[in-house]
Amino acid sequence: MSLIWSYIGRMPPVTATWHDYSNPSGGYAQHAERLKKQVSDGHGIPGYAAGAGLRTLRDHLRADSDRASDYGFATGYEHSDSGSYPHELLNHKAWHRMEPEKVSLRQPIHASQYEMDANSVAHNIFHPGKPHPADWDEIGNPDHDPTQDSMPVPTHVRTDLPRLYRNEQGQMHVVDGHHRLAADMLLKKSHTQALVWDAKNPPTRPTQLPLF
Repeated sequence: MSLIWSYIGRMPPVTATWHDYSNPSGGYAQHAERLKKQVSDGHGIPGYAAGAGLRTLRDHLRADSDRASDYGFATGYEHSDSGSYPHELLNHKAWHRMEPEKVSLRQPIHASQYEMDANSVAHNIFHPGKPHPADWDEIGNPDHDPTQDSMPVPTHVRTDLPRLYRNEQGQMHVVDGHHRLAADMLLKKSHTQALVWDAKNPPTRPTQLPLF
């Protein structure tokens, strides 16, 4: 977990309001179409897929509880209980040398956390490519203006792609990026870009050539 998210975890919950369609500049239909186009353009998906994803997301935002399995993950459990990946991988420097892979979302993806935050999923749906919100009013808010960010993400923290661990049995487990993956699942994407640590072929240390 990054420093920003450990800080966010101590703050009061923020509730998204976009799904109430209380936009004074237009009615229900106009607001819904604008949001659908925003998501369609941002993720490069058809409008019908964006609309279906937003309707499902609205249900999640209104629900009393949110489980990883509700988003399409094969399983979900607490980090401390899961044992789904070696925990030293969480902040391992080798991630920074890895190349992204195209990962199928049609295969079972095992979550390493039980509960999800629908507002954080909404953030990833409305702001693709910006995994961590910089301001509290950005979480779940499709109209947030990024030029007004007051808490920029640290540049030394690589948070651009989800991190997955493929164990010896070929099962795929999430190390980091549950909400980014959940957003792609709600939008019915067939694949996503991720960093994958393969237990059968782990990344090696860079070879340092002798000076002489």
